[in-house]
Amino acid sequence: MPSPLDTAHTRQRILDTALLLFSQGGYDKVSVRDIAQAAQVNVAAVSYHFGGKPGLYRAALNEPLGTVSDDIPLFDQPHFSLRESLEGLYRALLEPYTADPRAQQCVRLHLREMLDPTGVWAEQVQNDFRPAHEALLRVLQRHLQLTAVDDDLLYLSLALTGLALHVHLSRDVAHAVRPGLLQGQEAVGRWGQRLVEQALALVQAEAARRGLVLAPPGA
Repeated sequence: MPSPLDTAHTRQRILDTALLLFSQGGYDKVSVRDIAQAAQVNVAAVSYHFGGKPGLYRAALNEPLGTVSDDIPLFDQPHFSLRESLEGLYRALLEPYTADPRAQQCVRLHLREMLDPTGVWAEQVQNDFRPAHEALLRVLQRHLQLTAVDDDLLYLSLALTGLALHVHLSRDVAHAVRPGLLQGQEAVGRWGQRLVEQALALVQAEAARRGLVLAPPGA
């Protein structure tokens, strides 16, 4: 009988292999047999550890990065300044670039799922991304001192998260224009600070449009 350690290693090997293949080919083009063969396990092992292809796909989408909701405390704290909240937000969104390659593969898989949804995406939006987005709305509402969330605040929140999403989408373009621009923890940190400054400018512009006086970002 395999030891618990061997069982855990087998499960991780299957998951790592599935993540790589799903991120490259998508859900429909990758079979359980493809994954089992690449991971050097039998097909039954996939069912044993994940209950089949749908369960393995969910695990590949979720486990390497954890859930987005786990990142809410990084940016939604009542005592945070606006700058501190935005620094926490972009630190969470850029983490895959400072983590291991599996995290980057997971980002690529999420982007593929957005463009060619399987149904799992709808579950994630409701159960994971929506709570995180509502937390960002609370942050903006608090710092703009608004009594309610309106459509313009939604536009602003989507623009702020879109700053990081766009870089994920255009990473290959960035590499072609300036090789190494996004490589290494120092480069990613510098990139994150630029996003914070751009986000602060967007919030300031929205405050001015509303005729509000926004407190200094570090206050």
